[in-house]
Amino acid sequence: MNMYCELPEGAVILRTRAMRAPIDPSGRVGRGWLITQLGLAGRMLAQRLSGKRTATIAIDALRFTERVMVGDVVSCYGSLEALSDTSVALKLEAWAQTFEPADLETQPRVRVAEGQFTYLAIDNSEMEREVFGHAVQRRKAHDPKRSDHRSIAQRAGHD
Repeated sequence: MNMYCELPEGAVILRTRAMRAPIDPSGRVGRGWLITQLGLAGRMLAQRLSGKRTATIAIDALRFTERVMVGDVVSCYGSLEALSDTSVALKLEAWAQTFEPADLETQPRVRVAEGQFTYLAIDNSEMEREVFGHAVQRRKAHDPKRSDHRSIAQRAGHD
């Protein structure tokens, strides 16, 4: 891993250790695992900011900058990019450190991925709802100006 003088942006949301399950043939952690960690961290932050259940509706400009090795400690950081009536856009970063139990906080870290994730506030029926109680008109499923955010069961007609 390259050494950078940069620092992560935003607050640490999630910290975990990369284990053996998601490795590729060269002993590196698969990028799908890293996307999952960023998605989980983003969802936690989006729910904390909105006070509502959320669903991922977009991942924009996701970029991998370094590889994660088995045993590395991966920390996900996030910050608010934009807030609309029904969604939250977050900048998310993943940083990795070599695991040294006695010195984790002093170990150098490197950014391994960054991107923008957008989350939609949803209600218990998985329909979009307003963030922070702002009054918005609920969009109908057939509204051509919006994506279809109905649940899978509703879209299939099983509701």
